[in-house]
Amino acid sequence: MPGKLRRFKNQKPFFTFHIPGERIALLFCITLFACCAKKEPASADLFSVQLTTVDHRNFSFQQLSDNQASVILFIQPECPLCNSYGKTMHALDSTYSSQKIPIYGVVAGKNYSDSEIKEFLQKHRLSFTTILDPEFRLKNLLHARVTPQVFLIDNKGSILYHGLIDDWAVEIGQVRAHVSYHFLADAIDAYLQNRPIANDSTKAVGCYIE
Repeated sequence: MPGKLRRFKNQKPFFTFHIPGERIALLFCITLFACCAKKEPASADLFSVQLTTVDHRNFSFQQLSDNQASVILFIQPECPLCNSYGKTMHALDSTYSSQKIPIYGVVAGKNYSDSEIKEFLQKHRLSFTTILDPEFRLKNLLHARVTPQVFLIDNKGSILYHGLIDDWAVEIGQVRAHVSYHFLADAIDAYLQNRPIANDSTKAVGCYIE
């Protein structure tokens, strides 16, 4: 049986000490500010990015504000894991694009020609808009590391979830027998139903973006 992913939260410290009340208040404010800053990158930065698609059309990320939410999916045509997730990517796009949550594929760097990217999309029947990021502007802004890696973003530019599509892949060349956690789909469903997203980040595994 494949092991389940577990996260350990709110573990109590092994010791305690006294902190004056005013310092507690200051620490609370600093912690609150840090958490908020980590969760929400400046929407102005994301929405100001302009790149081109694999079809050589200008693409402004400002248009993400017109969607209910958006999924940014980093891919590489020769990445084994991206190819293994072809059917899953197609299913996610088919399921959520009609609910105004489209997927935008992103190919970062200059390692792939337009024809190689289009061949990959055609092979897996992927019709979502695919954007070229040759200078790593979007990769660096979102701190993307590997492919496939997803970012669920609301119409204000805040990251609601980022990381794995699901828990099928443990690492390159190692997968579980069955998927137990559909991280991206669960996050989208929670957002659509106005419920808190239980797991807002996971560590993506895959091919390093170079």
